[in-house]
Amino acid sequence: YAGEELVWSFETPRPEVWMYDPIGPLARDEGVTIDTSADISLGELRRRVRAYAHPLRQERDFSEPEADDATLDARVTAARRGRPIAVEVARSDPDNSDAIVVRGRGGWPAGMRIAVIVEAGVRARSGPLGSLRPVLQEFAIAAPQHVVGESCEDRSACEIRPLVLSMWTRLSEL
Repeated sequence: YAGEELVWSFETPRPEVWMYDPIGPLARDEGVTIDTSADISLGELRRRVRAYAHPLRQERDFSEPEADDATLDARVTAARRGRPIAVEVARSDPDNSDAIVVRGRGGWPAGMRIAVIVEAGVRARSGPLGSLRPVLQEFAIAAPQHVVGESCEDRSACEIRPLVLSMWTRLSEL
């Protein structure tokens, strides 16, 4: 062959990571789901997932899915100012390696706003190129419940019948 030298190059696809908005405040033991575009080891995700707790009444929304890089960087920086929370990262479905759940180790702190960050640089098993941007998700954890009343008039001795408890969480905390 006497023609020009041929040079081939290719790039493995970078993994993409998504988190979805939970509906309403989560219970302390609930998790937030992470979906990925590629097979990523749990060890890699455990190295890259961080969580931070903030006061629930704080009027801040760290997450914005379509944020430009500067806005995302500012939101991630603000989210990292919270109290670090230890997390557990596990497969949510053994048959689906792309679906992962993140929970607070020992439960999320009650009555707090949680920011979960998947740091940039997550690598899939299929190649060495890491994700380019961090992914950020924010959600509230339900505040503790308080008993405010019951159906037994005489607190020292209730009849044997159904007992009704009235529970309350301050709405300003949700």
